[in-house]
Amino acid sequence: TLTEFSADGFFGNIALADRILGDIRLAMERAGTWESTAVIVTADHVAQFRPRWLREPRDTRVPLIVKLPGQPTANVTYGAPLQAQVVNGLSRALLRGQLPNYDALVRWLDARRRN
Repeated sequence: TLTEFSADGFFGNIALADRILGDIRLAMERAGTWESTAVIVTADHVAQFRPRWLREPRDTRVPLIVKLPGQPTANVTYGAPLQAQVVNGLSRALLRGQLPNYDALVRWLDARRRN
């Protein structure tokens, strides 16, 4: 929603994004393009609205989820800080076929991480 700015609204938006991304994946699988396609999912800001009951430090991370074409599902978590602009170069590297697997992706991110 564009009008709900509470913690509940933010988490509702996450649920909606999850559902829509699931619909996109299903459509791609039916079309036979899921396995051969790279997918990047990110956001334009951190979780700004958090429920009062959540007693954790403020999280400044922005999600960056990358699915590589032709690769089995990987359980890779990359914890180093990155600049948002890395997505531009990441998209270009994927289009050029420079990231054939998740090890190559991690090396690529390491070379561009923020210190």
